[in-house]
Amino acid sequence: MDLFTVGASHKTVGVSGLEAMARALGTGTQEALSKTWETLGGRGAELCVLQTCNRYEIYGVGPKGTGEWLKEKIADAVAGSPVLTHGALYSLTDEEVLRHAFRVASGLESMVIGESEILSQVKTSYETALRRGFTAGVLNGVFQRALFVGKRARTETKLSQGRVSIPSVTIELAQKIFANLRDLTIAVLGAGAMGTETAKILLEANPKVKIFISRTPERAEALAREFGGIAGTLNDLGRVLGSADIVLAQLSVETPVVTVSLVNSAMTTRRRSLFLLDVGLPRNVEGAVARVPNVYLYNLDDLRAIAQVNFERRKEEALKVERIINEEVARFLPRCLKRLDITSAPAVPALL
Repeated sequence: MDLFTVGASHKTVGVSGLEAMARALGTGTQEALSKTWETLGGRGAELCVLQTCNRYEIYGVGPKGTGEWLKEKIADAVAGSPVLTHGALYSLTDEEVLRHAFRVASGLESMVIGESEILSQVKTSYETALRRGFTAGVLNGVFQRALFVGKRARTETKLSQGRVSIPSVTIELAQKIFANLRDLTIAVLGAGAMGTETAKILLEANPKVKIFISRTPERAEALAREFGGIAGTLNDLGRVLGSADIVLAQLSVETPVVTVSLVNSAMTTRRRSLFLLDVGLPRNVEGAVARVPNVYLYNLDDLRAIAQVNFERRKEEALKVERIINEEVARFLPRCLKRLDITSAPAVPALL
């Protein structure tokens, strides 16, 4: 019997390709399990489907060659889709599957290396297949070990430490400056900023006061109604700088509107830090504002630089995770192959 994986991920195909697979094989884990088992037509002994926004993978146990056979079946099913090009689907067997499963659970195969959500997604997918009777001795061992390896990767290395996206870097910086975001006043300058993930995360922190500034009063008032805040215009900018703790700026302006003189004036009326996030292009905040005492100014270049430093650190930690994976593959592979040797003919799950 073979241990096999057939699938596609963000490394081989875009979102449209993963959507094409979902339409052909099922848009949810339970539907995907049933449809894939039906496609296997008695060839499968065990089955688990891992479906996330960045991957669609089928893990299974079946007679020799089942993985390649299933890969061709899937290719035929999505043949009409121009987004799933040749080479988008991959097929792995035995040791390759084991190593891949360990890498996925550890976060090494994620779009953002070391992200933690994938571990819970692997756990949920496995538990769904287990509960419905699709897994047995081989896949139970593989997924339980993969979850163990994923936990080792995060507890024995610093792979998941340090934010690597601009929104997450922003939150990390804010949390270093302020103890509790819920006690703060957050101002958003420009309706365009509301379309950013950074604004979404800041507002989800449920700050005490939310202020929305726009060049058009109607737009500011609409945002204030939608998010439960206070509306204002550029004429209110001085007062906003005097009261806000965090200011996210993305106004469409030719020259900076947050000037040194405005900030200096605002800081004379307050006795606490001011965190300015300038994500506008052109910039909304004069660079010299960064020299004003107790003011923390970060623009897109600053945020990207921090994210890149953290990313490089994660790559260094990834080498340590690779060593853990090599160790675990060497330890578990003989046991896995032995289970494959004694696995008998397929049995249809009772809960199908």
